[in-house]
Amino acid sequence: MPTPVVSVLMPVRNGARFLAEAVASVLASSERGLELIVVDDGSTDASPAIIAAAQRADERIVALAQPRLGLVAALELARSRARAPYLARLDADDLASPDRFARQLERFESDSDLVLLGTAMDRIDAAGRRIGQFAYPEAHDALMQALWRRNPFVHSSIMMRASAAGAAGGYRAFFAEAEDYDLWLRLSERGTVANLPEALGSARTHADTVTARAGLRQAFSVALARHCTRARRAGKPDPATGLTQPLDLDDGGDDGSFAGVIRLFRALAFSDEATFGRRAPTSGDIDAIASASWGDRREVTLAQTALLNILRRRSVPKPVARLRVAATLVRLDPWRALRLVFGDSRKP
Repeated sequence: MPTPVVSVLMPVRNGARFLAEAVASVLASSERGLELIVVDDGSTDASPAIIAAAQRADERIVALAQPRLGLVAALELARSRARAPYLARLDADDLASPDRFARQLERFESDSDLVLLGTAMDRIDAAGRRIGQFAYPEAHDALMQALWRRNPFVHSSIMMRASAAGAAGGYRAFFAEAEDYDLWLRLSERGTVANLPEALGSARTHADTVTARAGLRQAFSVALARHCTRARRAGKPDPATGLTQPLDLDDGGDDGSFAGVIRLFRALAFSDEATFGRRAPTSGDIDAIASASWGDRREVTLAQTALLNILRRRSVPKPVARLRVAATLVRLDPWRALRLVFGDSRKP
């Protein structure tokens, strides 16, 4: 088989519901010089059979399998086997438009400094109905400003230079649920980044998506990624180098390099009711929230939810006064506090 121009990386675990449609959308691409590397991450549903059938029907599919090791391990396995100079991503429940890869290749070929390119994407529901659109800044400078506040790329839309991804170190398991954001930060230090304005695919929103399950973990990893970026920009070693396992907020350990981030997110963990079953809040938790410098809006929302949960459970530790907790809650965002107090926590 000829060397492909694009290697599309698609990890899957128990994704049989949408997998065949996702695979078909890649194979229908107008860019024929591609390979699709599908990594089964320990699926127990029909995913392996769907992958095998697709591989028999199209030689461009590379089927790999691993025990249940997680998304980052699957992505890195796929990346290690990729033969193309460009790597693209598509989740096993999303769709690529027929001209997506050709359009992205055209942009790369016109800009030798470009290392990362995303696109806008339609949002669809489980039934495939369009319910909105993901659209972010397009130009490098605007993206660099946005990148510090949030992730301005749809992971399932991106294409990157394989050489740049390798030089940056690829995906890192230390940043569980935000492994893409960490990689974008490191890639942005090696060249220009951009988004195409057109929606060149569809990202599916449903109950099993990662962002719906792991908001706190994702916010924690985002904060860790920013912390590491600050160190690199200051000319210091990346404190995550060599670390292969995510930090556990419940074990209470404070590594010197990440002590401040851990301290804050142990406090923010009370935004999850389940945390109260494992430990009680301390005065140090309240201090951490009251003195924090906030990285983004999501952290503020977690902080207010944590404080409100502490108040509702009457678990404010002495000598911390309930008044101080309430004052901190209101100071962060008065309108958000009112909505939380009156039970409408769905609005940002």
